[in-house]
Order: sequence, then C-alpha cells, then structure tokens
Amino acid sequence: MEKQRVLKTDSELSLCILKHIPIEIHMEGSVEYTGEILGFNESCIHVPEGFYLRDNCTVYFGKC
Repeated sequence: MEKQRVLKTDSELSLCILKHIPIEIHMEGSVEYTGEILGFNESCIHVPEGFYLRDNCTVYFGKC
C-alpha cells in the first residue's frame, strides 16, 4: 500500500486547486471526502458538498 502525503500548507492546497489534483479529507481516521477542492481559507476547506474545518481534519493527496 502506497503511503499518502499530507497536505499542510496553503501552497499545496492552491496547487491542488490550480491543477485539479484530487484530495482525500480524513476525520478521526476515516475518509470523509474524496475529490477536488473548490477553495480554502485559514479556517476551512470548501468542497462541492460543503466545508471542512482545517483544524478538525487531515488532508491528503488523493486517488480518485
């Protein structure tokens, strides 16, 4: 199993938006969302289904 890379910086999130790179959002060890990011700010990540608070989740480069 290939280890996924955690996205930690605004630059990495911006790259995912610009290049349409899919991500995975994990909360409490389970996958909550897989797909593209629409936007983000210092407190949340915006996806088509809604928002995730950055402090409450871990974001990985995903495989969709």
